[in-house]
Amino acid sequence: MKSATLVLLVSCIVHVADAQDLFNKAKGSLAAKDTARAIAGFQDALKAGQKPSESNYFLGVIAFNQGRYDDAVQFLSTAVKINDEYVDALIALGDAYSMKGDAANAVAQYKRAAKVAPKDCRVPASYGAALVELNQLDGPEGAIVQLTRAKECDPNNPAVYVSLGDAYYKQGVIPLANANYEKALELSPKDLETQLKVARAYVKNRQYNEAVAAFESAVKIDSTNFDGYFEAGKILFRAKQYRRAAPYLYRAVLLKPNHVEAASIYAQTLAGAELWGEAAKAAGAAVKLDSTNIENWRAYAYALTENREYKEALTAFAALERRKAMKPEDYSYFGRALYSAGEKQKAMEILLKAVAADSTNCDPYFNLGSLYMEQRDYATAARMFEKKIACDPKSLTSYVNAGISYMQPPKNLPRARELFLKAIELKPDFFSALLWLARYYAEVDSVAAMKQMYDDVIRLGSEDPVKNKSALNEAYIQLGSYYFGQKNYAAALDNFRKALTYGESSGLQLAVGQCLILTRGEDADENRKRTEEAIVKFRRAIQLDANNAQAHFWLGNSLLYLRIEGDTQRNRELNEEACAEFRKALKLDPKLEDAKKAMERIGCK
Repeated sequence: MKSATLVLLVSCIVHVADAQDLFNKAKGSLAAKDTARAIAGFQDALKAGQKPSESNYFLGVIAFNQGRYDDAVQFLSTAVKINDEYVDALIALGDAYSMKGDAANAVAQYKRAAKVAPKDCRVPASYGAALVELNQLDGPEGAIVQLTRAKECDPNNPAVYVSLGDAYYKQGVIPLANANYEKALELSPKDLETQLKVARAYVKNRQYNEAVAAFESAVKIDSTNFDGYFEAGKILFRAKQYRRAAPYLYRAVLLKPNHVEAASIYAQTLAGAELWGEAAKAAGAAVKLDSTNIENWRAYAYALTENREYKEALTAFAALERRKAMKPEDYSYFGRALYSAGEKQKAMEILLKAVAADSTNCDPYFNLGSLYMEQRDYATAARMFEKKIACDPKSLTSYVNAGISYMQPPKNLPRARELFLKAIELKPDFFSALLWLARYYAEVDSVAAMKQMYDDVIRLGSEDPVKNKSALNEAYIQLGSYYFGQKNYAAALDNFRKALTYGESSGLQLAVGQCLILTRGEDADENRKRTEEAIVKFRRAIQLDANNAQAHFWLGNSLLYLRIEGDTQRNRELNEEACAEFRKALKLDPKLEDAKKAMERIGCK
């Protein structure tokens, strides 16, 4: 009997030793990160009835690490049922409940752990974090007390400071919240989430500049973080700091091109910053993502108008009209797009509606003035430009256009001069104002002042002669006329020749020919060359305008200068040709007495 009992005892010892070996091997596999073998080993140990609490604990930890939180709760709950003082299992079970979002059960496990191991630093840290989730912040058993204990117990644990910061954040004590977040960052400088918490705490406390700087620090930690760029951009957008907001929102949209809100705010930001080329592209993309967003359409319409894509802009404005979302400020842009797209009548209606809705809006007055100018209603045009000047004293073109309008009937020449001079005062090299002031002086026969202004026009216009060729042509013609009136025919000829380099006309060719004839001197050979050249100019004048009576007359006279004494036949031919030109001149202008006298002098029939 004794022998049988001894055999049974030895057998049990061997069995227990085998089970213990299974558990130890499973722990070894876990340490070696052979998870599958570890799971099998702990399950075998459980079947063998050895270390059930520890085996369930390790199976729970493995499930937790794999994200199988329901399985983790099941294993860990079994572990603490077997051993209700198993601190590691209680803490792990609390963590599993936390990951499931079950803060109440998490708190219950941490509370049990705190009773079992009051000096374990892990407990108050996890306990406090769970209490924060439940908003149980104050009181002797509240989150702040627990986390303060955790901080004293483990002062180098950044997670404790983050949780304490969260508690103060929920209480609205932002300076204390950020003090703890900053301490956490000091211990863990690359913690992106904590840096974002700092930034959002500043936002909550309305410390927007500090918030932007904190978001900037976040994207330095992770340059692919969408939230950092987007939230910084939103703050600056709402502050209407569009130029600062644009780069942040640009990066946000690059990271998430299909993020509807980011695309929309980016488009509006670019429009606010008047970066119209980029705004048109961004607003077009935003409209595609969300065609119900009114502000997307508004930004799109404005940007297209500024980009001179007027037909496309009208489509965008039509979208605003369909949604009955037109604002008073929209009419100005809408009218401008209509005007530039050639829909002048509707443009007038919309622009008048714009000023009726908001008379302080300067923009419509300019386009209205331009429309009235086209209708030759110069008095009304002048009033519109005057209103534009009144609310926008730096609108140089308005000064010039108002002056131009005053130079038309019913005229107000003194006011025209005043406006041109004001434009030049604001911008001394304002080419258009100089040109029109010169025309004003020509209108009032202020010859010396006219000459000075045209000299300035030539000086400035010569910087880009291709662009300014029409003005240069006019200036040289007027200066040529000035010298012609002074009987300085050589200077007149020089200016008329220069005018020809920028454009010809029948009158200009006539003027060149006249100067050539009037600058004839004592040298017979030189005179003949000048006469022959003059004849070419007169013939070109007639080619350009067959009804130019003066060109026919001067051609007739010039032909007579070619006669040579003794060459009877050639002289007869020249006389006949001259007579023909005089007849044409008289037919075109019967009052041309000089032509009659010339015909009598050479005996024309």
